Amino acid sequence: MTPAGLDPGLLAGFVAVAALSIAVPGPNVALILAVSAREGLRAGLAAALGTTLAHAGQIALVVFGLAWIAQAWGAAFEVLRWIGVAWLLWLGAGLWREARRPPVRDPRQTARRAARRGLLVGLANPKSLAFHAAFLPQFVEASAPAGPQLAALGAIYLCVALALDSGWACLGSAGGRGAGPAARAWMARGGAAALIGGAAWLAFGRRA
Repeated sequence: MTPAGLDPGLLAGFVAVAALSIAVPGPNVALILAVSAREGLRAGLAAALGTTLAHAGQIALVVFGLAWIAQAWGAAFEVLRWIGVAWLLWLGAGLWREARRPPVRDPRQTARRAARRGLLVGLANPKSLAFHAAFLPQFVEASAPAGPQLAALGAIYLCVALALDSGWACLGSAGGRGAGPAARAWMARGGAAALIGGAAWLAFGRRA
């Protein structure tokens, strides 16, 4: 047993499944790739930090036992879902328009905006909250208190998420450095299209 009461075998399985779930491209990855390709590594890492903070907020709801509120009250879930759809559409359209303009040269301003976008994209998907609420408890050892285990699992998940999303930022930045302005613009448009696709999935996909 670990100090938090986690079974080492379950913990290893948790890390593997968490890594696989995070590595699957989605709206978060699309944003990070688009931002890092167009605006550089610093902005991409800031976007990754923003998406990780969104995960942290959702995991906190799970740890404190509040995730069931949004899941049990269907109307709340639907409101959150359509807010998320609208935000992803708006952000995707904004990224598409920005692809035609030169990137902002103020690194601090660019990083702040990227982090804010990452946070809001992460929060825009209530299905992510449902995933955390269903996923984390599967790895809790029944013979030990659940609270510390959920907190430890959440912290590990965030470390894995930040590491992998930072890897996407490095990949996007490397691709952007090796491409000309026109290619970078099309990479940004690809990310914008993926965000719009994520909005369509959130709108018409089956409820988690």
